[in-house]
Amino acid sequence: MSPTSVPIRSEVGPALPEVPLGVGTHLIGDLHLDVANSEQVDSFCRRMRALAGIPRLVILGDLFEYWVGPAQLDSARVVIDGMRELVDGGTAIDVIPGNRDFLLEKHFERRSGARLRSNGMVGLLPSGTETDQRVLLIHGDELCTLDLPYQRMRRVLRSRPLRFFAASIPGPIARWLASRLRRASTKAIEYKPNAAMDQQEAACREYAAKASCRSLVCGHAHRYRDQRLSDGLRWFVVDAFGGERDTLRVSAAGELEVTSPGSSA
Repeated sequence: MSPTSVPIRSEVGPALPEVPLGVGTHLIGDLHLDVANSEQVDSFCRRMRALAGIPRLVILGDLFEYWVGPAQLDSARVVIDGMRELVDGGTAIDVIPGNRDFLLEKHFERRSGARLRSNGMVGLLPSGTETDQRVLLIHGDELCTLDLPYQRMRRVLRSRPLRFFAASIPGPIARWLASRLRRASTKAIEYKPNAAMDQQEAACREYAAKASCRSLVCGHAHRYRDQRLSDGLRWFVVDAFGGERDTLRVSAAGELEVTSPGSSA
């Protein structure tokens, strides 16, 4: 194995949950909602109301700017209630935790009605061959395999002991820690070469192959991508929420297509 690579974790593969992506399903990511920002929250709730009636919504990570555990549930009530309203109307919601909200857990699931897909999921499109129907859905930070310090930190932060510890931290202390981590992350990024933080094609291929998928959809990069790699794998990256191409939708033909902000089924 190259010293500049990180091994693909065995949890990413056929064992991932397989979920049908019916016609009208929407995929978005990187909302980075600050629950104290009423303008952001209002924009999110308007989008949720506009999506009423679609079969499924998949959030590809970083729904929140940060998540510190159950202590944050009350402050995020408006966002969570907006999701619950959509779920109660018949729309399934899947949330793939991102690098900002990897501490989302069962309390969030119960309140919002959403299903957490901790390591991603395999979406099944309604058309195409059995292989072409399979789409790997992940957050996307796991594809930044040249950023070795980040990947090491990612494994530590998502470890079971740390998650158990975080669940017991009082809200004010957890929020303080979250703000310190964000500042440290921002400062570290200033000193990293851009190439080290890029999502890597080789990692994209490896993850997709382990899940037996011919397409991969993620976020994290905040830059739209629709690329056909040399081996035929199709790689989508959605814009951050509010961007020009921030939504993928399953078309009437059963294929993924990009839509503009605010588009509904």
